[in-house]
Amino acid sequence: MNQQELQQFLEKAASGDYTNEEYKAFTYWMDNCSREEYKQMLICWERVIDSDKSFDSLDNSLIKKIEIGLDRIDERSPVQNRLIFPEVERQRSLWPRIVVAASILLFLSIGVYFFYQKKQVIQQTAQNQAHDITPGGNKAILTLANGQKIVLDNVKNGVIANQGNTDVSKKQDGQLVYKMAQTSIVHAGAEAYDTLTTPRAGIYHITLTDGSKVWLNAATSIRYPATFTGKYRTVDLLYGEAYYEVNHNDKMPFRVIVEGQTIEDIGTFFNINAYKDELAVKTTLLEGSIRISEGNETAILKPGQQSQINTNGIDQRIHLINDVDTDEIIAWKNGFFQFTNANIQTIMRQLTRWYDVQVVYEGPVSKHLFTGDIHRDIKASEAMQILTFLKIDYRIAGKKIIISNQNQ
Repeated sequence: MNQQELQQFLEKAASGDYTNEEYKAFTYWMDNCSREEYKQMLICWERVIDSDKSFDSLDNSLIKKIEIGLDRIDERSPVQNRLIFPEVERQRSLWPRIVVAASILLFLSIGVYFFYQKKQVIQQTAQNQAHDITPGGNKAILTLANGQKIVLDNVKNGVIANQGNTDVSKKQDGQLVYKMAQTSIVHAGAEAYDTLTTPRAGIYHITLTDGSKVWLNAATSIRYPATFTGKYRTVDLLYGEAYYEVNHNDKMPFRVIVEGQTIEDIGTFFNINAYKDELAVKTTLLEGSIRISEGNETAILKPGQQSQINTNGIDQRIHLINDVDTDEIIAWKNGFFQFTNANIQTIMRQLTRWYDVQVVYEGPVSKHLFTGDIHRDIKASEAMQILTFLKIDYRIAGKKIIISNQNQ
């Protein structure tokens, strides 16, 4: 179908005046159209409901069939009542397709309510958009060893500080780089510790003097020496989540200290999640090998393994989980959220950090589960609209997202 044909059919769909042949042509198109064509459908439907035409007989049965057709993206399990999206290649994010499908369903629903004079849905949508919340970005505060604080999103690119033998530079892409002067001589005991902290709705990337790289998720803080000296290269993860790509050095091992644990690199890419509102510190290995130490207990991780150590003071042994989805673990670093059978509380813990909001639940919490991707560069209302597949209603009020169950 071209744009004119699609416009004409949707007008007929609203009035119920279409033929079987036209219906078959539309359903065939719907089963084979691309994401861009879904967007075109949305645009056409908006034109229909925004027009001055009066539709005497809105065909609800066809609207339902359109929704069912779009639900092929949302393959529901009748046993577990879960939302599952089809498997895609690792590098392909589902979020644009899901956003478009969700938006179409929203406008279809608005169309039905419009013709039945139910204005509250339109009003609530407009209110959410009016109070919308933008996503996070490159934000961080650097605290130097002397106590000086530098708000990185407010300073120009280039050298912003000098720590003994090391220059500290801000790069254009939200990256901080520590680099020793070529003529510098490192003396033992000369370590000066800096702290890099991202706020809620912030993210940053740092390259340490040894060439190791660390990505900080929102609401995260790390402490590290401007120049590594001594037997170990030690970095403290004070709180939050960070991904490490370590430049291996047998003569000076790289260690991360977090919540009493020691994670030691053996040539490694790994992620540590140590948020205070999570039930455990989770360390996930992507490449190489790491040694986890907690008290007298030690474990060596292989790629694809995750260690979990409870933070509630009960059973603080090292629990190893095999075959974790490492793409899901570091999705935040690559610009999106990825969930597998996640409940609304798990999802909202991540979203509240990224959008710097509070979440309030009204009434019973939805038990539906979600599997899919949500891109991190969309507004809060767009992310929440995707989550309405979980049978929730939401509204945005200031810096709060208020969630309630839909009537079922």
